[in-house]
Amino acid sequence: MNHKQDDYKVNQNETIFIEMTGWALHYRPDKVSQPWSILCTYDNKLSAIIKANQISGEYFMVKVTDPGGSITWSN
Repeated sequence: MNHKQDDYKVNQNETIFIEMTGWALHYRPDKVSQPWSILCTYDNKLSAIIKANQISGEYFMVKVTDPGGSITWSN
């Protein structure tokens, strides 16, 4: 590989890592048949769970996923 291709590969990997970081707060407005939407993301688990708990009464379903996509909290 030449230098340009190596730089592209590093930048591509950094972008993938950045997209996977953070705790995501997802919600479904009013039906199971609706897709999940992301309300916001947080740098730490505790902040995401606190916010999810606060808004859980406003939405049909709420969940928090970790940076790898696993559910860590749901109502």
